[in-house]
Amino acid sequence: MSLLEHDVVTGVVPFPDVQIIYLDRQWADYDLPEHIENKFPSADHYVMTQCFAVLEDLDPAIVEQAVQAMFVYHDGLRTRFAKENGRWVQRIVPPADEANFVWQDLSSLSGEQRSETLKVLLLHEARSLSLSRGPTMKCVYLKLGGEEHGLLFLILSHVIADGVSFQILGSDLHTAIEQLSRGQAIQLPPKGTSIKAWGERMEAMLSSKEWLEECERLTAYKRTWPPASLQTLPFDYLEEKIDEKPYEEYRVALEVQESLKLVRQAGKIWRVRLLDLLQVTLVKTIAPWAGVTSLPMCVMIHGRDPIFDDMDVSRTIGSFATGVLEVIEIKDNVQPQVSPLSDPRLRYAQLLLYFSRSLETACEADNNEEKYVSIYDKYNPQVTLNFQGRLDTLELPAQKQLLRPTTIDLWKETDASVVSKSLDCLVAIEQGQLRVIWRFSPRYFKYSTIDQLAQKFLQELRAFIRPA
Repeated sequence: MSLLEHDVVTGVVPFPDVQIIYLDRQWADYDLPEHIENKFPSADHYVMTQCFAVLEDLDPAIVEQAVQAMFVYHDGLRTRFAKENGRWVQRIVPPADEANFVWQDLSSLSGEQRSETLKVLLLHEARSLSLSRGPTMKCVYLKLGGEEHGLLFLILSHVIADGVSFQILGSDLHTAIEQLSRGQAIQLPPKGTSIKAWGERMEAMLSSKEWLEECERLTAYKRTWPPASLQTLPFDYLEEKIDEKPYEEYRVALEVQESLKLVRQAGKIWRVRLLDLLQVTLVKTIAPWAGVTSLPMCVMIHGRDPIFDDMDVSRTIGSFATGVLEVIEIKDNVQPQVSPLSDPRLRYAQLLLYFSRSLETACEADNNEEKYVSIYDKYNPQVTLNFQGRLDTLELPAQKQLLRPTTIDLWKETDASVVSKSLDCLVAIEQGQLRVIWRFSPRYFKYSTIDQLAQKFLQELRAFIRPA
């Protein structure tokens, strides 16, 4: 029988052991080695935000009704965590009335007053999320007045959801608002497999040992990597400059025609995925600067591969995305190659290792070490690559666009950001351009350093483009 579900789902949800590090830093089975930086905030404060420009005046009551519908329809939004008998337990609770919608009229405020109010309000609402009590998501709708109708913010716990979840939620919320505004009942696309059913399938695969061969093949690939040689990046400031912002973004992009050629030629000429090409480019950018011959990097994967015919999590809200380790060695005229992790079965094997600390230990433990340290933690990647694919437009199936994705800079100026010594490189295709966002902390890196790395990255990408 198909596991596609259409009813409200509740109950205990199995979840990955590795997710414990967000909930309990003192968990005895997963203590991080001393050299590993804690780059995440506390679990309740680990949030994502998405901002939309409101394109016409919307009735706050309709927006609130649409938000409430999201909590009923998307079971993952009702996730709760609690520690029972010394172990963490994840549950999906039944729908209930929660204070998950905020509306304020800021139209009478000056620009400076509005910005300060917005910053304080967003931080307050982000701090109000709770994994144990709920809610785990809030919608903040602000009326601005004049030509600017308003802004709508979604604030969502990153422990229970990933970036793809945000795209799903934004699209469905827009559809619900548009339908209610026309006096229609909310009709959303069919639900897929619940996060509960997905977790139960993971546990079943662990019990059956069906995937042990793939786990061993994945571990064998990891053992081909050169020894770890990079523990920290070359900081501009050895001591944290607390007078600087905790977090900043630096953006660069290829031209449209360059982007088009690169995307086409990745497969046609280089015979690799665009992700493989981006990985080599990042190594050629970072390794010479860091003075190393190989670079470990955390590569984000969406974790939603269609492994089983009877499961579909493409529209499920949950924390599926995860980081996998890749280590690439700099050699003369290094060329992009298809990574073994392009195999979805190996990616699923990595998810199983993350799901079960005992399986990971059995596969990766070195008999000569007194205390087990995972291969990931041994390499301790200081750079993250997140290829987000095409983000040209938010998929809005409704007839009329009421919300447009936008960005504001106020959020990163709050103390919701954690100071990190690592670098994040986010790549996406937007409006035909390959755009790159470098996330860093100005408390450790100068803007000029990040600019040089960003320009070097584009230079190395252009080197892969061949004349038409």
